[in-house]
Amino acid sequence: MKNSPFTSLRWKMFLYFSFSILLTVVSIGVLWLISLITYEYRIEPIYSMATMLIEAPLLGIVFLFLVTGMFFMLYFFVLTSGFMKYLLRIIYSVQVISSGNLSYRIPITRNDELGLLANHINTMTAKLDTSMKEERKAAKAKQELITNVSHDLRTPLTSIVGYMDLIERDQYKDEVELRHYTNIVFFKAKRLQKLIEDLFEYTRTLHGSMVISKEKVDIGQLLEQLVAEAFPMSDQAGVECRLHPSHEKIILFADGDKLARVYENLISNAIQYGQKGKYVDVKWKIENMEAVVEVVNYGRPIPAQDLPFIFERFYRGEKSRADHLGGAGLGLAIAKNIIELHSGSVYAHSDTKQTVFITKLKLNGQFKKEATP
Repeated sequence: MKNSPFTSLRWKMFLYFSFSILLTVVSIGVLWLISLITYEYRIEPIYSMATMLIEAPLLGIVFLFLVTGMFFMLYFFVLTSGFMKYLLRIIYSVQVISSGNLSYRIPITRNDELGLLANHINTMTAKLDTSMKEERKAAKAKQELITNVSHDLRTPLTSIVGYMDLIERDQYKDEVELRHYTNIVFFKAKRLQKLIEDLFEYTRTLHGSMVISKEKVDIGQLLEQLVAEAFPMSDQAGVECRLHPSHEKIILFADGDKLARVYENLISNAIQYGQKGKYVDVKWKIENMEAVVEVVNYGRPIPAQDLPFIFERFYRGEKSRADHLGGAGLGLAIAKNIIELHSGSVYAHSDTKQTVFITKLKLNGQFKKEATP
């Protein structure tokens, strides 16, 4: 809010003071004129007062001085009543806000310093309200983090301890059953290892301790390699991964290992959750000076109410299926943080036809694109 000098509070107070003096002078002049007329024509009942003013100058001067002061205060109070009402409104509003009602806002009805003060109080209250909400959200997230970590660590540990106890007490029929138990223990141990690694990596990305080592990265080559490495997984799931390369070779200045972590997660998720669609499409292209990568699956859509939260830690929209697949709910949160560390963005669309995860990374001026041989 930018104020003109003529709308400032100081200028208004000067005008209030000047008008009060002017109105007082006019009122005293009118009063003196009435006194002269009354004295001249001996008009009762104020003839005696007029006589005092005219025939007793000292007493008249004292009387006029008192009347002048009364008129000035009356006019000044009337002219500044709007100012005082608004000031009292601000004081009341501050009391309401200090009582804990952070949704309360002061109406802005003036364009002077009081209006500016009210606007600043509203801004401060809004920021404080947002900060309090974020603090409550962080506290809730911390509690959920502890609960989820405890659950996700306890589940595989319980299985490991249980099966190891059976093995320790020789509670198995034969070598085949023993191998079956050890395979389960190995699978649970690997899941536990992955969860701990994900927790460690997520913490590093969240607190900015992850180091990004940038170098020239061929996005197409990286994606082709990741799809090839995912073949055993896609083959077992009955899913065909199809590549849709760009017409140009896309070279980024980025951390190849970290980006591999991102796209490996997106591709494995697409295979796991898109089995019914039979296909996973991996596309990359240049659009608006950005490297755009899309990972598409044609399985069950993500519910609309869950879609805004899929990049939050420990999110698992379909809990039973996530548990079956061993998801800890950290992969997308890690992917989002890595992409943001590269000053990029990642988001998703999902409907009954397809689910698309899209990443966008800015092209470096030196390594933005090369012609495909």
